[in-house]
Amino acid sequence: MHNGKKHTKSSYQSIKDKDGKVILTSEQAKNVDEDHHEFDQKPSQSDVAKADYINKKMKKMRKESQQRKAVTDLNKALETTKGPQRKSALNMLGISRTSSPLNFKGANSSNSSCWKGYKKVGTKPSPSGTGETVNDCKKI
Repeated sequence: MHNGKKHTKSSYQSIKDKDGKVILTSEQAKNVDEDHHEFDQKPSQSDVAKADYINKKMKKMRKESQQRKAVTDLNKALETTKGPQRKSALNMLGISRTSSPLNFKGANSSNSSCWKGYKKVGTKPSPSGTGETVNDCKKI
């Protein structure tokens, strides 16, 4: 609503077209101006509730976006602090870590074969007493 002073008659002028013909008198111009102020109202409670809901949703989305950005930034920082990728000595020699002698758990009948010049004739209990079986090889 209009809270200011009411306009006096002298503050309004009639509105004329190009030919000088009066379109609105000063009184009509005053009425149009006062009618315009009727729309200066507070928003309805439902409009306020909608705006609050939208503002909360936007705030939540901004927060989630900032969290995702923080995780991305952290991952980038970790990648840059790792340094260059290095090959191990075993990789340079063409030995994979899984088949490395360092990872060898011991020979048995399932993961070994007989020496050159020997032939497998069966299996026998391991002489180390571990309970596994080893190949029983005889010279050819």
